[in-house]
Amino acid sequence: MEHPELGENDVLAFLDVLIDFARETEHMTVDRALDVKGWLVELQTHLRSVLAIVDQRLMTVAAEPVLSHGLMVYAEPQVKAVTDHTALRRLLRERAMFNADGERITDPEEAARRAIELTYEALVVPSDVPAARALKALKIKRAEVIEEKANGHKLKMTPVKGLPE
Repeated sequence: MEHPELGENDVLAFLDVLIDFARETEHMTVDRALDVKGWLVELQTHLRSVLAIVDQRLMTVAAEPVLSHGLMVYAEPQVKAVTDHTALRRLLRERAMFNADGERITDPEEAARRAIELTYEALVVPSDVPAARALKALKIKRAEVIEEKANGHKLKMTPVKGLPE
C-alpha cells in the first residue's frame, strides 16, 4: 500500500495542535496536564527518531555536497583523538631521566619521583587526551602520542549567500 506524500501543510496542522495545547495549559487540571505531558514526551521520542532517520538519509544522498533550499548539504567526516599510551609512556620514561636543566638524573629515587610528577601532569586531567600544557612543557609533540581516527560523519548544512530567491 502506497502512502501519500506528506508536506508542509501537514506539519503546519500538527504545529497548530501543539499551539492549542500550549494555550490550554493555563486551565488544565493536573490529570489533563499529566496526560498531555505523556503524549508530548512520546511525541518527542518519535520526533527524535524520525529526525535521526531523515538525517541519515541526507547523509546518504549528500555523500558529495548538494545545493538545495539555499543550503550546501554535506556529510563532514568526524575524527576522534586517540592517545597512543605506549608512545606516551616511552616518552615520559625518557623525559623522567633528565632534570629541568637537561642533566641526567643518577639517583633512582629522584628519577622515579620525576616520572610520577610527569605522569601526573600529563594524564591526571578530566580528558581522554593528555594535557596540552604538559606535553608542551615536556617538549612532546601532539602527533607523537595522539592519532586522529575516523569516527563517522556529521551532517552539515551551510547557508549559501548570493543565490537568487
